[in-house]
Amino acid sequence: MNSGNTTLAWSCASCDRETVRALARELDIPPLVAQLLIVRGAATPELGSRFLNPSADHLCDPFELSGVDHAVERLRLARDRHENVLVFGDYDVDGITGTAILYNALKDYGIRSCAYDMPNRLEEGYGINPERVYQARDQNVNLIVTVDNGVTAREAAEAARAAGIDLVITDHHEPEGQLPCAGIIIDPKLDGAGHPCHEICGAAVAFKLATALTGKTSDLDLVALGTVADIVPLRGENRALVALGLREAPARLRPGLIKLAQVARVNLETLTARNVAYQLAPRINAGGRLGDGIAGMDLILADSLETAEPIARELDRANTERRDIETAILEDAHAELRETFNAQQRSIVLARRGWHQGVIGIVASRLQRHFYRPVALVAIDGDGPASYVASGQVDGTIRNSFSLGEVGDHLGIATTKGTPWGVNDTSESSLITMKVDGAKLVQAGIVGGLGRGESIQSVRFVGSRAYVVTFKQTDPFYVIDLSDPAAPRVVGELKLPGFSAYLHPVSATEVVGFGPDESGRASAKLFNVSDPAAPVLVDSIVLGDESPVYQAVAAMMREVL
Repeated sequence: MNSGNTTLAWSCASCDRETVRALARELDIPPLVAQLLIVRGAATPELGSRFLNPSADHLCDPFELSGVDHAVERLRLARDRHENVLVFGDYDVDGITGTAILYNALKDYGIRSCAYDMPNRLEEGYGINPERVYQARDQNVNLIVTVDNGVTAREAAEAARAAGIDLVITDHHEPEGQLPCAGIIIDPKLDGAGHPCHEICGAAVAFKLATALTGKTSDLDLVALGTVADIVPLRGENRALVALGLREAPARLRPGLIKLAQVARVNLETLTARNVAYQLAPRINAGGRLGDGIAGMDLILADSLETAEPIARELDRANTERRDIETAILEDAHAELRETFNAQQRSIVLARRGWHQGVIGIVASRLQRHFYRPVALVAIDGDGPASYVASGQVDGTIRNSFSLGEVGDHLGIATTKGTPWGVNDTSESSLITMKVDGAKLVQAGIVGGLGRGESIQSVRFVGSRAYVVTFKQTDPFYVIDLSDPAAPRVVGELKLPGFSAYLHPVSATEVVGFGPDESGRASAKLFNVSDPAAPVLVDSIVLGDESPVYQAVAAMMREVL
C-alpha cells in the first residue's frame, strides 16, 4: 500500500509588479513585504499601514454590532433590579476567555449576583441545553448570557422562555436555520460579511459587549488568547486585538497567566502568537478536551499566585495526558492506513471504538497535513448512531463537528473543504457515507462539488435521500440519492427563489419552505420533490402577523423580504 507521503503542489498568488513597487515606495518597505500585504488584502498605503501598525484606534465601536445596545439596556435592568445573572460559556479557550471577560465586566458594572458555568464536553457536548436552563431556573436565575455559543440553541431558548428566564446570546458561529427565540442575539455573522467584526471570535464578541457596558477596554490579553486559539484570520479587527493583547499581557501581571507561562516555559515579556497557539492555549484547552473548562476559568480568575499555581500544574498534567491520548490514536490511525490507504482515494474516514472524542479533531488535523486529503475520524462509544462522534480537518480548515445521520445501515457525514482563512476561497462541501462494523470501516462513498465558496449550513437525512443546504443562499438545495451508500450521487438541485435557504424535508419526497408569496407576504409552502428538477407546489398558507409560526420565522426571513 502507498505510505501516504504526498508531494504538495504549491500555488503562488500573483501580484501586479507595478502595484507591488508602488506600495513598497509609499510605505518604505521591501517589495517582498509589499507583495505579502497585497496578498493579504492590504493593497493600499492606508490598509498596509494599518496592517503593519495596529492600534486601539483601529477597533470598531462595539455599538456597531447589532444587539449590543439592547443587551446593555437589559443588563442595566439586571443591575438595578438586583437580578441573578448566569454567564454560560464554552469549554475551549475562546469560550473560557470570553466568559472570564464578560464575568469580570458584569462584576465591574455592579451586578452583585453573577455566576458562570459551561457544559461538560464528554457528557453534554457543545453549547447551552435545556437541562442547564432548568438548573438555572431552580437556582432562581433571571438572566442567562451565553458566550461563544447559543446561536443554534433553539431548544434551550424555548426552555428559557417557558421558564421565564431572559436570554441574551453572544456568539460568533454561523446561524443554522431558524434563529433561537432569544430576546437579544449578538453575532457578527448576522451583520453581514462586510462588517468589520465579521471574523471575530467569541471572546472578542464578549469583549465588545463588555466595553459597551463599562466603557473600558479591559482584558485585552484574554481577547488575544481567545482569538489566536480559535484560529480566526489575523487581519483587520482580529489583528489589532491580538497585537494589543500581546502587548498588554506582560504588564497585566495576571496570576493565572504568570503561572501558566512558567509551566509552559514561556516568557511573557516576549509573548508571541506562536507561544499562545502552541504552548499556552493547549494547556487551557486540556481541561475542556478531557471534561469541562472550569479549571481554565479558575486559573484565569485566580487572584493570587498561590491560588493559580496548583491549577496551572493540573492543566499542565491534563495537557500531557491529552498528548499521550493523541499519540495513541495517531498511531492507531497510521497503523490502519498502512494496511488500507490507496493513493487514489479522495478522502480518509476512520472509526474506532474507544477513541477519545475530545482529541480526535487534533489527530485528524495531523493526518490531513500528512495525507493532504479530507479526513474524518469517528469515535464510537456505545451502540447506534447517537454514540458516534465525528471530527476532522479538511484543507486547513478545522471542523470540530460534522452533520451525522443514518443512511440505512450506514452513516452519512457532511463535510466542508476550502482554502485556509477564506482567501480566494474555493470551498466546496461533500457528503461521505460509511459503514462501521465493530471497530472497522467496511465501505465508504463520497459525493463532492456541493456549493462554491461556502460551507454546509445543514444536512437532513430522510430515507435514502440527503438534503444539503450551504450558507450561500444563491446555491441550490442539493438532493442526494443514497440508495447505494457506497456510491452517493446528486440527483437534483432544488431552486425555489426565496425559499431555498429555509427548506425542511418532511419525507423523502416532500419539503416545506418558508418565504414570501407573490405579494411579498410571509408564507409556508409544501412542495413535492419526487423529481427534484421539477418541484410541484402542493399547498401553501399565508402566515399572518399574529401567527406563532410567523413570529418564529420572521427574523430569519427579513433578509429575503
